[in-house]
Amino acid sequence: MGEAVAAFDLVVERCLEIESDDLSEVVETALLDRALVEGASGKPDRAVQTATQVLNRVPKPGLRKRMRALFIRAYWSLDCGGEPAAKRDIAAALQLLPECDTDLAKGIDWLIRYTASLGNADVLELINLSPAKDALLPLVTALDQELGREPRVAIEVVEVARDIRRHLKELRESQSAEPRVERAS
Repeated sequence: MGEAVAAFDLVVERCLEIESDDLSEVVETALLDRALVEGASGKPDRAVQTATQVLNRVPKPGLRKRMRALFIRAYWSLDCGGEPAAKRDIAAALQLLPECDTDLAKGIDWLIRYTASLGNADVLELINLSPAKDALLPLVTALDQELGREPRVAIEVVEVARDIRRHLKELRESQSAEPRVERAS
């Protein structure tokens, strides 16, 4: 994984040397991919720093990159024990989600991952307080059902919610079967 991080660093270095606005998105993508690799290789604190680096870039990254950086930073913040910071980042990403409708499925995937650490009720509360609530109706329905409530929604929404609940169950089972990799000291 060290080679992957080095490759991302090289892309960032070369693109920054050219000082082109057109390459700004390439830099942001490389940094976000680097953050994912850092987190997956047991360095969630570095992943948080790298995602923060994207959020602090001037000029600000586009909505999609900001949302992705917030979701990534939240995920690895949870791994570092930073639940309040993760919740702030999730709430901020949910503010952007309606404007990034092409990334709705990716947003749902991130939110499903957060239920493993935060629980269904906390994720549902964050969604319900956001402008993304209506766009996330199947996920809201699935989380409500997981909490023992039966919301009144169209049958099509219930069917999608059923698939989401199946995915939630698979995620919980895979996480209980495979212990999380502990951070290196």
